[in-house]
Amino acid sequence: MLKEKIFYQEGFPVNCYVANIEDYPIHFHDDLEVVFVLDGTMALKNGYYSYVMNPGDIFVLNDKEIHSFYGTGEKNTVMLLQLDLLYFSKYYDNLRNNFFVTNMNDADDESLDGLRGILGQIMLDFMQEEAGYERKVIESSHNLIDCLITN
Repeated sequence: MLKEKIFYQEGFPVNCYVANIEDYPIHFHDDLEVVFVLDGTMALKNGYYSYVMNPGDIFVLNDKEIHSFYGTGEKNTVMLLQLDLLYFSKYYDNLRNNFFVTNMNDADDESLDGLRGILGQIMLDFMQEEAGYERKVIESSHNLIDCLITN
């Protein structure tokens, strides 16, 4: 098992990647990671549990959670969002003590649509890199954390 150190651009507490997941070995880290499947399917192993994730599914990996990713044999497109807990904990007293869970089986849960919208906005701002995008991404990341805490 490998402790992974997440590196952030100086002064910017958010990383956002869009990737095709084939295999990413078991690891953990000190930051929050959000997995959002955009297309295809992928598998996620979290502790003793394994999940097959479909388009629109979101999984929140809390700090120090042991996890790995692997493909299901079909192409996928996945957004991986990493949030620096050292930075965001300055704004949320017990952020490190919160444990976030998303229930993908509840299709009527409107908060999931809210999460998808925020994640889509973060991805769009991050990829376009227009002037001032860092501020927009940080603001949207605060909205994401607020939504997670509230729901």
